[in-house]
Amino acid sequence: MTRGAAYAADLAASHLMLALRADGAVIATAGWIAVAEEVGTARIRKIFVHPDIARRGVASHLVRDAEARAVAAGHRRIIVRANLNAVPLYLKLGYRTLGEGGMDAGGGITLPVHFMEKT
Repeated sequence: MTRGAAYAADLAASHLMLALRADGAVIATAGWIAVAEEVGTARIRKIFVHPDIARRGVASHLVRDAEARAVAAGHRRIIVRANLNAVPLYLKLGYRTLGEGGMDAGGGITLPVHFMEKT
């Protein structure tokens, strides 16, 4: 999935912020994308933190940065599709669960997620 042209276009639209190690390796990412069907709504996405720097506040910092950039672009409602392990992070950051569901991960795999929002 990550090698196709559609994925490259998706990344280009995701307003990604990257955290790099001194050697240039990507160690964390966070982005957002406007939700075309809902004016004024942005979705937080592409959150990744390398396990070597996990539990140090990096994800919280990058999510807040992505939120601020989305708000600066005119969005007042922020949504996220959170994997189960990330739900506590988003709750801590002021999100609330709207519902639960699944995300197609390819290869017949569906990951359980919470659909969350913050206004």
